[in-house]
Amino acid sequence: MVTPRLKERGVSLIELMVTITILAILVVTGTSLTALWSKQAELDKATMS
Repeated sequence: MVTPRLKERGVSLIELMVTITILAILVVTGTSLTALWSKQAELDKATMS
């Protein structure tokens, strides 16, 4: 007698890799934008003084 497989729970390796890739893209983008904002703030401060 063949027993039906129970629905598997958890995440697959592909889903985990996609999630990590998306998070890495967001982190890199956020870091570069923060660096640009910081440089712009320094320039603004220098021009004000």
